[in-house]
Amino acid sequence: MAADRGPLVACGVGLYDGDLDQQGSAWAREREEERRAAALRNHAAWAEQQRGKRDELHAELWVSAPAGRAADPGGGIAGRAGPQRGPGTARRAGECG
Repeated sequence: MAADRGPLVACGVGLYDGDLDQQGSAWAREREEERRAAALRNHAAWAEQQRGKRDELHAELWVSAPAGRAADPGGGIAGRAGPQRGPGTARRAGECG
């Protein structure tokens, strides 16, 4: 590799030295600061979301169909929570009965 650099240096082409590149070094520092700030913001948002999830009350109640109908005789809860019956369902139910 050193042999490859010889002709470049002989022609007056300087080699890149990162320590002497003040503009590039300043850009690299700024970029690193931006990355660090973004990572901290993302982590803070994620941690807040996790706290929110932990604070939520989540409950599932599974009941049999007869018990569900007894608990909700008007069908209001089941109508909001479950799949809606379409005209095809009613038609097929009529064919079976």
